[in-house]
Amino acid sequence: MKPSERVIGLNPDIAASALVGSYMLGFAAMESAINSCIEEAFGLSGADIFVLSSNLNFRGKINILKTINNERQASDNAKRRVSSILERAAKHSTSRNVIAHSLFGPEQEKSGRQTVSFLRTSATGKLKLEPISWPYDKFDQCDAQFNELHHKLYDFSEELRKSSAELSARIDLSIYETSFD
Repeated sequence: MKPSERVIGLNPDIAASALVGSYMLGFAAMESAINSCIEEAFGLSGADIFVLSSNLNFRGKINILKTINNERQASDNAKRRVSSILERAAKHSTSRNVIAHSLFGPEQEKSGRQTVSFLRTSATGKLKLEPISWPYDKFDQCDAQFNELHHKLYDFSEELRKSSAELSARIDLSIYETSFD
C-alpha cells in the first residue's frame, strides 16, 4: 500500500506526520543497505559496522562506495550500473535533510490537493526561509524509489562480499611495509 493510501481519512496533522515518518523509514532502510555494502566491502563483523556507519555522513558513505565500485567492478557495464544506483541514492540526501530538519505541517492547495509543507531555513550570513510543498504522491514516488534502491544496494553488497578476496589478492601492499628495528 502506498503511503498516501495509508493516510486517507486521517486528521491532516496526523497524515502529514505519518507521511514524513514513512519517508524517513524508507530513507533509513536505503541507508541500511548502503551500510551493508560498506560492511561487505571492508569485511566488517559484529558491531563494527554500527561504529563506523554512525560516524560517517551519508555523502561520505556514497563516496566510499563509488570508489569501491570503481576499484572492484570488472566490467564497465557493472561500474555504470552501480554508479547509477549510487547517484540515485545520493539525490535523496538534500530532500532528506529538508525533511529531517524543517518544521512541517499539512496544507491544502486551492485545487483541494493535500500537501505537506516544509519550512526550509538557511542562515549562512543571511536568513532565508523557503516554503516547500510536497503533494502526497511525491511521498509515494520516494517510497517506491527507496524500495527499489534498497533491493539493488543489497544485491551490490552481495557482489562486494564475493569480490573482497579478489581485491585483496590484486593489491600488493608489501612494498609499503617498513621495519623500524
